[in-house]
Amino acid sequence: AYGGVVNLPLGSDDLALRVMGFERENPGYIDNLRTGQSNANRTNQAGARGILGWTPLEPMEVNLTYAWQNTHVADSGVADNTSGNLSTDDRPRASPNRTNYSLGNLAVKYDLGWAQVVSDSAYVHKSNHNYFDASSRLLSNGALPLLAQVYDSHSDTWSQELRLVSPTAPKAPWQWVTGLYWSRQRVYDSTTLEVGDDTLPIGTVVSALNSLLPGLGAFATDNQVSLLSTDPDVTIKELAWFGDLTRRLGPVE
Repeated sequence: AYGGVVNLPLGSDDLALRVMGFERENPGYIDNLRTGQSNANRTNQAGARGILGWTPLEPMEVNLTYAWQNTHVADSGVADNTSGNLSTDDRPRASPNRTNYSLGNLAVKYDLGWAQVVSDSAYVHKSNHNYFDASSRLLSNGALPLLAQVYDSHSDTWSQELRLVSPTAPKAPWQWVTGLYWSRQRVYDSTTLEVGDDTLPIGTVVSALNSLLPGLGAFATDNQVSLLSTDPDVTIKELAWFGDLTRRLGPVE
């Protein structure tokens, strides 16, 4: 694992950039005896973040942030025995998982004296792909790649918050905050149950389908069949007003 941080003043005292990044590798701890892969569930992760800070006026502060992170797990970290061995022998294919995340944010603050105005705009993207070999559900020893669950999802979220905040005064008897919040999120999920594999003859796939439900094999036209699929596509919207008022009781030191 390694990483680094760089701080860069950009020509003047009111503009600066901070950039950091990292990459790490976890060697894993599960041996997949069926595929012959030692430490099969190794993890690779990388990420970066950049913050651009600008103070164009004394009472004003602007920060622009961007961050991303990618994580890849090469195989499932699940063992299939009760003897305490960190190994699996019932998955003839790897079960990888990949997750991606990115964030963009613009924060603007302005001090009015009697209150501070804060605007916070953000965009977040998330995606995930998960492939899980479930062949042992059809053959207890998982000798053939017969069944898998494939999960894909991604979401995009936009948000905006505008608020007024009372001045920072530790001895002030009253403190308050009020504002508006809006967001829109679109979420897509897809789950597919796949029977078969490109390496198998179609006759083997037909037999596997018939073992699930007699006669189901008649619908097999290829050596890999999508048996079940769900594809929800949802949009979520939020709009809120918020406020908080605090009154200190007793003397303030």
